[in-house]
Amino acid sequence: MLENFFLIDTRMRKFDTTAPATPLIGSLSKAQFCTGLGHPISKPIWTDLSDWDILDRFGRICRNLFHYHSGSSKKRTLYRLKYILRLSCARTLARKHKSTVRTFMQRLGSVFLEEFFTEEEQVFSLMFAKTTHFFFPRITQ
Repeated sequence: MLENFFLIDTRMRKFDTTAPATPLIGSLSKAQFCTGLGHPISKPIWTDLSDWDILDRFGRICRNLFHYHSGSSKKRTLYRLKYILRLSCARTLARKHKSTVRTFMQRLGSVFLEEFFTEEEQVFSLMFAKTTHFFFPRITQ
């Protein structure tokens, strides 16, 4: 009886979760962060707020999405959402200061938006450190 117990080949199936791209982009589109195709747009309602309030709101939304879907095995959807929210934030701030995104980012530098997304990058770096041995360098311009 015990001999048969050790010979049984039990395989655990991997529970693979993915972040649903289309519904998430649809909900961002409904909240007017992007178009229906996923192209980022500015939030004209938030231009009356201070710069730090705008950054705080976009940062909270992005952080909540990343924490909720952090168990997803495919991070490409999450990075796409991060791109949409980051560019939407930059467009909102540029609209507030009546300039283009390019001149706004050149004037203030990328450091202005850098602290906006630091928390979820720390969460992902901890997850990658535990599971894989790859090094992902941070590329800044």
